Amino acid sequence: MKTSKEIREEAKALFLEKFDGVAPLELLYFHTFLCPVAMAEAMVKEHIVEDFDALELLVLRLYDAGFHTVKDMASLSGMQEAIIERALNNEMLVYHHIDERTGEITEMGRKTLSENENGNSVSHIMYDTPRRMQIEAATGTVIPGFLEENNIRYLKSVLEEKADGVVPRESVSFDEELKEEINNRLLEYKHMDILNEGDTITGIVSLHTTQIYYRWAYLVKFEGMIYPMIVMQGNKSISNVNAQSVKKGNYGMRVVTPLSIAKTDAAYLKKHRIEFDNVIIREDSCFRYLSEKTENFRFDAEQDDISLENENAVFEDEKEMETASDEGELMPEMETEEA
Repeated sequence: MKTSKEIREEAKALFLEKFDGVAPLELLYFHTFLCPVAMAEAMVKEHIVEDFDALELLVLRLYDAGFHTVKDMASLSGMQEAIIERALNNEMLVYHHIDERTGEITEMGRKTLSENENGNSVSHIMYDTPRRMQIEAATGTVIPGFLEENNIRYLKSVLEEKADGVVPRESVSFDEELKEEINNRLLEYKHMDILNEGDTITGIVSLHTTQIYYRWAYLVKFEGMIYPMIVMQGNKSISNVNAQSVKKGNYGMRVVTPLSIAKTDAAYLKKHRIEFDNVIIREDSCFRYLSEKTENFRFDAEQDDISLENENAVFEDEKEMETASDEGELMPEMETEEA
């Protein structure tokens, strides 16, 4: 079994590969630490396109034509009232083609009627669907799918006594930048065959964290940088991964890359010919907490070899934490306006 030092040196070598082993700037440290990760669940609006039953299409057309009661529809169609009632309930309560409150045909209902006029027997439906993701809880950055890790449970005692670590920040500003990160993460479900062609995610209804875990990551800093970067290992791009390749355990090439970089540092690194593909550039303010909490780490000292066993416990209580917000602060509880 490899030691943590050997694993770190392998990760460091892989990180420096893009510079042919020698970066244009001195690497001040490549430091192993326990990174807090929030397990989050987003309730999103998904526009789903699926086959449409002929009976339900008939009921929707009759409703559009002005026949709004089960009795009228049954009389006109010659079908049993119980069958019509079930189909009408589906139109209101399942497909939401008819607004139960106002009695009006909804946007999805109109879209369905329009498409079926062209001979396409499909239904457009808007569902509220929970989707899970991981958020790095020191800077509040969404972790892309190819960098996510499942084996991240460690006890508080391990964090305090055996390794450097950062406790999660109490709140993170929910802004357009973070919304964009979340949307990009949600769109990865398409590449994993969870969403079908034609299905789209139209907005985020709410977002909240359910648990806080820890995972191994690296604090990395080049000379001249203001803030450290959090670097993680993963398998090259989620765009190369689908349900079949996941099943076979084939995730592509291993990569070691920053999760995000402070805006000032990104500009500085670019001047010195250091750039990372598809890495999130965030406001400097997102990194101040991380910088404060890691300033006492002994980066100049050789790290002892760290040996950890998986624990059946987590640092925080395994319960949903309630802290409401509105376009202000989030983490542990995040509420958003519908996009």
